[in-house]
Amino acid sequence: MMTRQLADIRVVKVGGSLFVDPHLAQKLKCWLCEPSARVTILLTGGGAAADMVRTLDQRFQLGEETSHSLAIDAMRILAQALHRMLVDVDMSATWIGDLRMLPEVARLGEIEERPTANPHQKIPAEACRTRVFFLDPVEFMRVDSTGETPCPASWEITSDSIAVRLANFLTARQLVLLKSVAAGHDKSIAELAADGFVDRAFPREAAPFLDAGGEVRFCVLPG
Repeated sequence: MMTRQLADIRVVKVGGSLFVDPHLAQKLKCWLCEPSARVTILLTGGGAAADMVRTLDQRFQLGEETSHSLAIDAMRILAQALHRMLVDVDMSATWIGDLRMLPEVARLGEIEERPTANPHQKIPAEACRTRVFFLDPVEFMRVDSTGETPCPASWEITSDSIAVRLANFLTARQLVLLKSVAAGHDKSIAELAADGFVDRAFPREAAPFLDAGGEVRFCVLPG
């Protein structure tokens, strides 16, 4: 395993199936405010909108490239909606539409914590919270397409694989996939992909991230 210096960043993908819960924003806010990385980057799945794209492709043969692009647009729509929902529950989050901001965001995860003058001084809860950012998936995929190994335009690739590509791009220490159901107990990533719990490309896409020392977690949002 080849390790590298990882930033104190976690990438969190909020599954599209979670958007049926009317209390999603409040639950997510509570989960995000638990002790975690200094920086959290949020992505969402495409949910019902991406499912509609898949149906249209099956019915009208849109082609993988067009379908892939429309599914990324669906991810952006849900991310924008969730951004607004978190604002409504007083959760501060910043939208990243210009990827030139990413190096600055990544540096926030590299800053060492400064010890307080008094080691027994209690740090306010607000100061312990992670800095939350939303990433525009359309812009990320535009940048990703110019890399050495661009993301294939295929239904094998969903928001799961896009999230791990982002985590690897940011040298994040952790990727969390928030799902509506729990992962199978003690199942490998390959087995989860075979079961359809993550997309078929996820084992391949996750390999560089895991080899670099990153961690992948599958979580159910607490009720």
